[in-house]
Amino acid sequence: MNHLYYFTEVSNALRYNSELGEKDVVQAIQNLIDLQLKIVGIDKWFLKSISLAYNHGITIYDSAYIALGLSLHAPIYTADEKLEKKVQLSDVIHIRQVKT
Repeated sequence: MNHLYYFTEVSNALRYNSELGEKDVVQAIQNLIDLQLKIVGIDKWFLKSISLAYNHGITIYDSAYIALGLSLHAPIYTADEKLEKKVQLSDVIHIRQVKT
């Protein structure tokens, strides 16, 4: 899957947000481009996301970023209290614990 797919998905989701206009969507996508994010390919880490989804009763969407974080040995931040409680992994950290 190429990188265009990701930008297309995000753009389409934003396009159908009734609170956003064309300029808002263009700006949001430009902001994403400006971040120069590294797009990580699908690998064995994604297979782990399926197990996480089933074992913790969460969506593949939620489990995918958790599985990626685990495979990169990176902290995984969330603002979703329900997700944090369902998963109960020490690597999943609610943003309320972040000190500024």
